[in-house]
Amino acid sequence: MIDKNALSILKKYYLSRKTKDRPSAGEIGVGILAGVLVPNSKITHDEMISEIKQLAARIKLQEAAKGFLYSLSSGDMRYRTAVSSLIWARSLPAHTMKKTGASYASCAVCGCTHGLDHKEDVDWNEYGVFRYMPPIQYGKNPNFVCAEYVYNDLRAFEKLPAVEPCEDDYRILNNIFALVKTLKPHNVATALVSEIRRRKIIDATGNGIHCILGVLSICGI
Repeated sequence: MIDKNALSILKKYYLSRKTKDRPSAGEIGVGILAGVLVPNSKITHDEMISEIKQLAARIKLQEAAKGFLYSLSSGDMRYRTAVSSLIWARSLPAHTMKKTGASYASCAVCGCTHGLDHKEDVDWNEYGVFRYMPPIQYGKNPNFVCAEYVYNDLRAFEKLPAVEPCEDDYRILNNIFALVKTLKPHNVATALVSEIRRRKIIDATGNGIHCILGVLSICGI
């Protein structure tokens, strides 16, 4: 069970565009104790890529896939994006930082924007918030395929208990696949979300369904 108080802290400070405040030390302590918030840490781009590749080698694809399936009926978002993060991490070439453009805003290979020149303090909750809450509806659109998100996602997933999907999870996924075959290629994504909701295939918001389809898309499905 995810601590609701910790989730409310995460939502208040990391989803709302109305505040630039950050949680107090006490709130951070509550969130960390609940396993929802994570402390800032300093890292370079090259260290992050090295750790991503190590995580990709340690985590089994089958376990990440089971986590995604388990999330469908349980609604446990902690498990949802690990499989797409893992596939992205495995396809990411090992590399040193390659700056883009005159402003050197990000790495040309992985899109990382932190630690390009030196160790940089990263607030991982900026990325971790989207492991728990569907995107878009709160005004922010996450990037599931950047080094910071993938690193934070995989290291958190590695600490979670192993899970097993149930029959309902397979039913949900198979119904989504069957529905795709009935739709015309034009505007499939929007139509698919609408049909999934209309047929009540899964108990999720439209944005939650978009997240599921996004994960499948990153996986090449």
